[in-house]
Amino acid sequence: MFASHAAKIEPCLEKIDELRGAVPWERKRSVAFFGGVPSGRQLRDRSGTLYGRARLYKYALDHPDLLDVSFAEIRDRDRYLKDLSPNKELRYIDLCSANDSKYMIAIDGYLSGWMRPQMILYSDSVPIIIESVGKPYHLESWIPWVHYVPVRQDQSDLLENIKWLQSHDAEAKKIALAGKALYQELYSFENILDDAVSIFKKYAQLQRYEPQSPGEYYRLTKSKFSANLGLGNRYDESLQKTKEEEKK
Repeated sequence: MFASHAAKIEPCLEKIDELRGAVPWERKRSVAFFGGVPSGRQLRDRSGTLYGRARLYKYALDHPDLLDVSFAEIRDRDRYLKDLSPNKELRYIDLCSANDSKYMIAIDGYLSGWMRPQMILYSDSVPIIIESVGKPYHLESWIPWVHYVPVRQDQSDLLENIKWLQSHDAEAKKIALAGKALYQELYSFENILDDAVSIFKKYAQLQRYEPQSPGEYYRLTKSKFSANLGLGNRYDESLQKTKEEEKK
C-alpha cells in the first residue's frame, strides 16, 4: 500500500518542481485554491445548511476574489451544488499542477486529505489547513502561522484569514517558504531513511534474545499453518525431501 502511494507521490513532486519557476510568487493569484470532489460524511442537513467541501464551494461562488474551488464532478445526490451555479464549469485540476495560486486549501472528505497537506507544504504556496475531525499526526510538528494558516472546522474564520494573507503579502510568502523548508526536514526521502535507520538501531539495542534466521522462522510458521489446515505431515515431508536434495 505504501509503495503504491509513494509511486503516485514522486511524479507529483517532480511536477511541482518542474512548474516551480514558471509562475513566480509576484505573478501568482492572491486566492485560495481547492480542487477535488464534493465528498464528506455530511455536506448538507435537512435545513439546507452546508458543511465541509460544500460550504467551501458556496464561499467560492460568493467570494471569487478570495477563493477558487474546482470540482471534477458533482454526483446526482449532490445536484443541489450544481443548482447553486448551473453555468459553472466542472473541471479537474491536479493539485500537482495548481501552481498559480498563492494559497492552497486542505480539507477532509470522507477521510483525511492524507498527503494533500504535505504536497501543499512542498509547493511554493501557503497551506490553509481546515481543522480535521481527528488531529493528523503531521500537524504535531507544524506551527500555525509559521508553516501553515489554520482555519476552524466550521470555516467561520476562513474568509478573514484569506483577507489577512492578501493584505500581508510579505508574511504570506514567508509562511510559504517556511513550509517548504519544513517539508525538506520532515519528509524528504533522505531524512526518512536516516530516521528509519536510527529507529531500527535503537530497537536492536533493546533486544534481549538471539534472533532466529528468517528462513527457519518461515519454515516453522508454514509447518504450523499446514497442521491447522489439516495437511498433516505432508509439508514436513516435503521440507525433508528438499533438504536431502540440497545435500546431494
